[in-house]
Amino acid sequence: MKTHVKLLGAALALCITSAARSATLFSNLGTTDTGGLGMTDTDMVFATDFLTSGSATVATSATVALGNFDSADHHVVVEILSNSTGSPGTLVGTFGTLTVPASQSATANYTAASAGISLSANTKYWIAIRMLEPGFFVNWSETGSQATDAGSLFATVPTTQVKDSDDGGATYDDSSAGNFRFALSSTAVPEPGSAAIAVSASLLSLLRRRHRPA
Repeated sequence: MKTHVKLLGAALALCITSAARSATLFSNLGTTDTGGLGMTDTDMVFATDFLTSGSATVATSATVALGNFDSADHHVVVEILSNSTGSPGTLVGTFGTLTVPASQSATANYTAASAGISLSANTKYWIAIRMLEPGFFVNWSETGSQATDAGSLFATVPTTQVKDSDDGGATYDDSSAGNFRFALSSTAVPEPGSAAIAVSASLLSLLRRRHRPA
């Protein structure tokens, strides 16, 4: 009896617990850095667009390529915005706040996590950053390429430029052709294996037969 219970418990554990895996929704971090745009004030917002795949998804982290030319740390909020006639629209979700260390003239990748931001299929969105304190200056790395890294599910939108706002996102202007460099990921738990399910079902059936009333 105890042996069967232990086996059943092990099989069930195998079915319902599995290591989480991360899927790359979008990445162009492997493309060439061709410069960037510097953020100096809290009224400034930078944004770049992307197009989702044919399935609805949930983004759980965002990585942005940033530098900090100031002598003080800066804090940057990373957001997803809707699309409104070719420009960033309303807030869809916030990944969180990044700390970009002082005097980071070389571009580095910084990641912010979220409980999950739902993205519709075949839809254009914008990823945006805003700085929480003024300074000189946080730089978001750009690329002139429209390519994405291998494994990306989403695509770039070649017809639009990166955007910048000086009024907190009320209006946006074109900045330059290309895209800011970033990545989006989704964490998913795989479905339990069919073999584990079959073993669990067999052991459960065995236990029921052993305890069936006479």
